[in-house]
Amino acid sequence: MQTHRTRNVFFAYSWDVLTSDIYTKQIYPALNEKYPDKRWAIRSGSRSTTSPKLQGQIEEFRNQNKQLFEIFARNILLSDIFIADVTSLNPNVLLELGIAIRLNKNVLIVSGISTEKMPFDLKGFNIQFYESIDALKHIIFRYLETFLDIKEMDFDTKVPGSHFSIADGIVSSPEVTIADGSHDFAFRIQHLTLPRMKDVKVRVKFRIKRYFQPDNWFGFLFRSEEENGHYEPVSRGSLLVNSRVEKTTDITLFPGNLVLKREQTNQSHNKIDFHTLEVTLTDNYIKITVDNSEFDYYPVNLVEFGHLYLACYQCDVEYKELEVLNIDTVSEIT
Repeated sequence: MQTHRTRNVFFAYSWDVLTSDIYTKQIYPALNEKYPDKRWAIRSGSRSTTSPKLQGQIEEFRNQNKQLFEIFARNILLSDIFIADVTSLNPNVLLELGIAIRLNKNVLIVSGISTEKMPFDLKGFNIQFYESIDALKHIIFRYLETFLDIKEMDFDTKVPGSHFSIADGIVSSPEVTIADGSHDFAFRIQHLTLPRMKDVKVRVKFRIKRYFQPDNWFGFLFRSEEENGHYEPVSRGSLLVNSRVEKTTDITLFPGNLVLKREQTNQSHNKIDFHTLEVTLTDNYIKITVDNSEFDYYPVNLVEFGHLYLACYQCDVEYKELEVLNIDTVSEIT
C-alpha cells in the first residue's frame, strides 16, 4: 500500500487585501498546481487549509474557545516549513517569525522591498527579495524543492555526511536470573554511534536466529538521550519499532508499552531467511516498510529525539546491510 504524508506549510504575511490576494489567489493555487501528487496543509495565523478538508474544519471547531496566540503558535509548531513575508514589517508577522525561529523550524523570509530598508535586527537573516509574483513563486518553489530533495533522499543517494553504513553484527538478549532463581532473556538495546539526528531513514536486513515465543522481536529504538550515560534501563520516553516473530510490526511508545499501531507485515521468522526493515522518521510522522508491506502513522512527537539503537527482546538477531540517512533540514536539534 502506497502512503502519502501531509506536509504543513505556514505562511505569515500582512492581512491587507493586496498581500492577502497574492497568497490566497496566486501562491496557494500555484503550490497545489506545482505539486499535484503531494499533500500540503496550508496554515496561516489561526487558519488551516488541509487535505482532507475535514481535518482543518475539525481543528478550527475545536479551537473556537482558545486564544488566538495559542492557536497560531500551535499551527507554527505543526508546520514543516515556515514562510514569512516581511514586506510591510507587520508586527504579527514578526511575532510569528520569532516563534518559528525559537522552535527551530525551516524558515524562509521573503520581502518585496529592499533588505537595505529592513531594521537592523532582521538584517542578520537571509532575506530573499522579490520584484514580482513570478519571482516570489520561484523563491518559494526553489526552497520547497530543496526541502523535498533532503526529505526524499533514498539509500542510493550516498551524500557524504548524510549517509552512514554500519558494520554487520549480532544483537542478543542477555540471560538474567530472576527472583525465583530461574533464568530468562531480557530486553537489550545497542547504541549506534552516529551524529544526533531527529529526522532519519534506516534500513537493515535481519534474521532472528533464536527465539522462544511468537511475540519476541527485533527493531529500532529512537530516543532523546541516554539515562545517566547508560543504555539500560530505558527510563525516558522513546519510540520503538519492533518486528515480531509472529508476522506483525508495532510502533510502540516506550517505556509503558503503549502500542500506537500494529500491522501484519511479514512472513513468520524461520531462523533462516533474512527480512528487510525500513523506517522513515520525520518530525511527527513515521513510515514502516517490512519486506513488501508498508504502513504509516502520525502524529508522533519526536521533537527532542536524536539517538538510534538496535533493540531486541528474548532473541538473538543477525543483521547486515544496515544503512542510515540523516534527513534533517535544520542545522541543529533542539
